[in-house]
Amino acid sequence: MYLNYKGGKLNVFSQAYGNHSIGKNINESERFVYTSPNMYYQKSAGDSKYTSNFGYFKVGFDYDFDESNTATFYVNYNGYNYNGDGSNNSFVNNNNNVLQYTYDGYNKNGGANNNLSFYGFYKKKFQTKRHELLFDAMYTSFGNPTDGKMKMDYSNRVGRPEMQNNNTDVTAKTFIFKTDYVLPINTNRFEAGYNFTYRTRNNGYNVENFSYITGTWVDSLKLSNLFKYYESINALYATYAHKLGNFDVKFGLRAENLASEGNQITQNTSFSENFLSFFPNLNLAYKLSEMYQLSLNAFRRITYPQIYYINPFRRYLGLNNYSAGNPKIKPTYVNSVALNFSQFISVFYNYTTGTVTSAMTTENDSTLISTFLNLNNDKSYGVNLTLPYYNSPMMPFKLPDFISSCYISFNYRYSKQSGQFLKEDLSLINKSYTLNAYLGFKLWWDIDANVSVYYVPRTENRRMVRGEMKYTSLYFSKTMLDRKLRINIYINDIFNSSKNYNESIGGSYYTKSNYEMLNSRSISIGLSYMFNDYKDRRDRNLDDGRDGGGGNNGGGGF
Repeated sequence: MYLNYKGGKLNVFSQAYGNHSIGKNINESERFVYTSPNMYYQKSAGDSKYTSNFGYFKVGFDYDFDESNTATFYVNYNGYNYNGDGSNNSFVNNNNNVLQYTYDGYNKNGGANNNLSFYGFYKKKFQTKRHELLFDAMYTSFGNPTDGKMKMDYSNRVGRPEMQNNNTDVTAKTFIFKTDYVLPINTNRFEAGYNFTYRTRNNGYNVENFSYITGTWVDSLKLSNLFKYYESINALYATYAHKLGNFDVKFGLRAENLASEGNQITQNTSFSENFLSFFPNLNLAYKLSEMYQLSLNAFRRITYPQIYYINPFRRYLGLNNYSAGNPKIKPTYVNSVALNFSQFISVFYNYTTGTVTSAMTTENDSTLISTFLNLNNDKSYGVNLTLPYYNSPMMPFKLPDFISSCYISFNYRYSKQSGQFLKEDLSLINKSYTLNAYLGFKLWWDIDANVSVYYVPRTENRRMVRGEMKYTSLYFSKTMLDRKLRINIYINDIFNSSKNYNESIGGSYYTKSNYEMLNSRSISIGLSYMFNDYKDRRDRNLDDGRDGGGGNNGGGGF
């Protein structure tokens, strides 16, 4: 629901929505550990179900002090809670294909996510057109408590199942401030700005397993921990855009410094990092006609790791299988150059250092470890072909009148990466293709329709196999009562094809998994009525997306 009221200098707005979901899934997996004679092969199959609720609310106002000074303030809240349970059965064979034992696993988990944000914006316009000063500020408080219960029944441990309870308590606070100054110089433009980010994060992890000897719950695996993290980012930038006839030139430089500190309280270990980086950028464009443009873009950028990539907690995901973050992980740097012909063709080359990837290896004969690390480098190049076609006098031919829109996008990417994780060589060459398309129609009785298709073929390299992904959906819309009333019908994943198939290939192991939603097809019906000519507003957003829980929901195991 959207509500908006404007009177004089004040504009008040609000927005709210929510959903309730229920789902069921099935999964299968196989694992070979070539170095383990006793746990050489393991096969598992199971199912799970879940319920979740999500809600979002925003309220705020715009205020025009005068023609030169405006401000916006709003508060938004989003949160969800979920509950799920699942079961699986597994058997383990040795390297002679002789059954060693079987086990059945049961798990129950739940949690919540609460995010409250306050945002303010101020703009000062000067007498010269496009000469302005802008300020943005945002404060966010984030919480993600979870809990989980697991039980393992082994065929060789009758009457004494292994049981574990675990819970996490994640709290985070983030403050972001940004100021921008824009100065027009005739037909040219100068911009400068400053950006500051400060965040704190506390992640508590408590684990207890049942001891039959004492009849109590204890942390015999010593997994419980408390992790605290602090981070500040300071960034300065300046750009200059110059227009000369049909040529547009824009170049700039940004300097950015990140300082961070982490402390794993229970294990009494700490670390600190400090990165100072510089990022030049250059954009050249030549206007060929009113419709076509040739451009060259070259830039360097940085991507900081998600917070949960850094957290060094060891989380057991099943028998002899655990994951842990990596506090030594560093940012990723991308150097990119691309040649573009309008929106139709883009040819690019990227050289990336420190690419963050999830890596797996084995230790202690049969235990699989997964963590995050930086690769040495990743070189990639490719081409994007896009056809956004519409009826226009400048187009070489005319579409039939019943076709309202046509969009086809094809992407090809070739990449070569190199890196090492313990005894695993992560070097590989990868080729990927993506097709994305939609077609709009004008049907009878003023009904608008759209069909969209997304397809990624099977991808394979020396360390991974990923099954094909395909997705087709339909959308219908009908307006009535002078276009104030709108009815929408959306059919999602028509062919019920949402599946996930993966193989992971290592020097000492091989895993295969298949995950499938029992019914991914869904039908949504929407109804909206516009009382006036209100148009949906687009608020500025400072959130860098690094405060999510990211894999901290539930977990644990033996």
